[in-house]
Amino acid sequence: MKEDCHESICDTEESTRCLRFTCPRRCCCPPRPPVCNRKGGSQLQLISPAKVFLANRDIVKFNTILNKSDKDIIYNSETGKFTLLKPSNYLVNWNISLEGTDVTPFVSFSLCVDDKIYGTATAPVATSFLSSSSLITTTNTSTTLELINTTGDTVRLSDVSPMANIVIAKI
Repeated sequence: MKEDCHESICDTEESTRCLRFTCPRRCCCPPRPPVCNRKGGSQLQLISPAKVFLANRDIVKFNTILNKSDKDIIYNSETGKFTLLKPSNYLVNWNISLEGTDVTPFVSFSLCVDDKIYGTATAPVATSFLSSSSLITTTNTSTTLELINTTGDTVRLSDVSPMANIVIAKI
């Protein structure tokens, strides 16, 4: 290292922002690669030894975190809502195992983005498994999403593990 090099100053996390790094003193420090647009994601599941019932408009509340590799995807276990902190493209895959309803012959679950229905999956009650995928492009910070029962009736989840699963991946 040259005597006038400030590599120790340049070797901080601050120096690895979106643009290629150049030492402020124009010394011999090597350029840093860009680190913005990192990929990552989260996977959560609903696991319960007891029967789970979701009333119409109830949010699925996941209780087991399997993977959380992106700090920009925040999950609130009290509300069941996810917050996407950075504008990006996100692929959301979810599934839920169902036992049935008391009245309706079908089940529907919807992915809501900022409290608006973004996509809905509907199937006959006999199908016991419902899944869907959505590609979401966010352009603002603090976008929220949640998975809700939009059947119009209370839904009983199956006695399997997991009862529900969701994967949110930044792509």
